[in-house]
Amino acid sequence: MRWFLNYLTSRFQTLYEVNGTVSVDESMIKFKGRLSVRQHLPMKPTKWGIKVWVMAESSTGYVTNVQVYCGHEVKHEKGLARRVVMDLARPYCSSFLSNYMDNFYTGVELLEKMKSHGLNA
Repeated sequence: MRWFLNYLTSRFQTLYEVNGTVSVDESMIKFKGRLSVRQHLPMKPTKWGIKVWVMAESSTGYVTNVQVYCGHEVKHEKGLARRVVMDLARPYCSSFLSNYMDNFYTGVELLEKMKSHGLNA
């Protein structure tokens, strides 16, 4: 499924030009079966499923980038939120794209890194 998701993401980015403001947040894809990466997020409308990180245009909700959460990349990973935001924003470096995110993602290191890559927060 990864190749299909990568294909869709690349098509999303080539067929639509973002207007300059995006939002980054987590979302759930409802899934009731057995899966090692199934998550439980009690505060979301869909409580059980596959967690995905989504970058979407703020005004239209158009999804411009997606990353499926498959667990920690490395054991005891620190800076997960920073890595996710930078991975999602990578295609838009030097575009001064404005990223809106909640306090889970926000941190001094991330904001400095975004500024150095030509991104706003």
